[in-house]
Amino acid sequence: MEILLGVGLIAVLVYIILYVIGMLQTLFRSRKMVLGYEPSVVPRAESVVSAPDSVASETVEQNLDSITERMLNQKLAEVDADVAARKEEAKVEVSAWIEHEKERLQKQLEDEYGEKTEQLRNKLTKEAENIRTRMESDISGPKAREDELRGVIADLEEEILKLRNTRLAELDSETSEKRLAATAEIESWSADEKERLRTLFTKEYEGEVAKLRQELDARMNTELDKIRKLFAEVSAEEKELAKEDIKRFITKKLSPSDKE
Repeated sequence: MEILLGVGLIAVLVYIILYVIGMLQTLFRSRKMVLGYEPSVVPRAESVVSAPDSVASETVEQNLDSITERMLNQKLAEVDADVAARKEEAKVEVSAWIEHEKERLQKQLEDEYGEKTEQLRNKLTKEAENIRTRMESDISGPKAREDELRGVIADLEEEILKLRNTRLAELDSETSEKRLAATAEIESWSADEKERLRTLFTKEYEGEVAKLRQELDARMNTELDKIRKLFAEVSAEEKELAKEDIKRFITKKLSPSDKE
């Protein structure tokens, strides 16, 4: 905006300089016009001056100087009036031109400001939309993966629970049948033999139970290793999302109540 105003002021100064030069040229031409009356008057003055009467000659010269000065003053007054009038016209024209330029520049700046503002608003709106889309994508991706992992973990928990219940049921059935058969056989023996057999049976029973528990723990550890391997293959971000679920799952499966 400052550059445009500077250009406008320079143009105004150039216009004023040209106008003053024109006025000076007009003034010089006017002076020449006034001095141009002398050739028509001087011959008459010379004819009078050439007369032997010096008084008449001096009177004619004085009259000629008076007429010339009066005409020159009159012409200069007209020129000054014309210059003053033109100055006023120039002032009015320059003022109008400056006002017009100010209005034009103001409108141009307002239009440019409005256009730039609209472009900036559109750019910011588009950028905000892109950021929102990227954020939604970044959130929805890990969330979907987390839901998928939760489903896998739930299926594994259900499968392990079924396997554990089935194995415990089989163990209870086997030990119950063996207990009944051994008890019936023991009842027919002597007390000492019964005591010996009861002790032996208890050891064998406890060993069998311990063995079955070891097998069950090994099976559970195998399933847990599969889960660990599955989670080792996922990204660090997805590991972080499922970290608490994995801790709860491992704590639950390794608790004493589950081992019994």
